[in-house]
Amino acid sequence: MVELTGRDVRPLAWGVAAGAGPSAHARLCAIGRALDAILDLHRPDVVGIEQAFHATNARSTLILGQARGMALWLAARRDLPIHEFARAR
Repeated sequence: MVELTGRDVRPLAWGVAAGAGPSAHARLCAIGRALDAILDLHRPDVVGIEQAFHATNARSTLILGQARGMALWLAARRDLPIHEFARAR
């Protein structure tokens, strides 16, 4: 979570969704709960999310897509504007 003031960026919050358990659905639920709590706490005006990119490991790409989808859904259900950006190289 960051705050933008003009061209200045100030970090507000960061973290890790931990303790989710061994299954993919448990980890996805933990990510969803963590992001939901962050959105409730900070009440952002807009959401930025990295665009999907081509990767060599299909399984990793699928897992990333599921987590990304959760983030997009959580923002969309709050009617927050979503801005997607390309990964910096």
